[in-house]
Amino acid sequence: MMSLHLSALKLFLLQQGALHPQAWLAISQCAKVVSVKPNEGIKLEMGSLYYVAQGLLKEYDTLQRSQPRIVNFISYNTCFYIDIFNQNHYFKAIQPSLILVFEMTQLKEIYKFHKELKVTYDHLKYQYIQQLNLRTLIIELPVPQRLQQFKHHFASSINYLKKKDVAAYLNVSYNYLIANW
Repeated sequence: MMSLHLSALKLFLLQQGALHPQAWLAISQCAKVVSVKPNEGIKLEMGSLYYVAQGLLKEYDTLQRSQPRIVNFISYNTCFYIDIFNQNHYFKAIQPSLILVFEMTQLKEIYKFHKELKVTYDHLKYQYIQQLNLRTLIIELPVPQRLQQFKHHFASSINYLKKKDVAAYLNVSYNYLIANW
């Protein structure tokens, strides 16, 4: 089972940029697997890179809030990382999930010998930031267009999301969402 997820990761990384066989060997050897049950959180480490090999996560922001806010949904075959800008975020599984974790210290060691991976890592970080910024762009739209944009961007995950979570993400009332779904 692990080899299947590593194969998917390898294909995903190849789509991002150059990946030499020695670099792949180093990456595959440092991967740690974390299994997360629905409604369970994942322990996060600053600077680490996370690859969702299976499942679906929701990301919450707690900064200066009495109630956490849903800011992202992260589906399988997607990466995210923890840095100073999102250290106050936490992630919970929506479905049983399998996460591959790559610690910062190990990634830095790999970069010493495979400099091309730094470009790939930066690209993965950029994709994650774009995904986070998507919510801001969506909630700036007039309310009727928010749902349409949400359905477009989260088409593969929409059947697994609770309507109350979608309403919270879109910053609309649950009743409005149900009436216009």
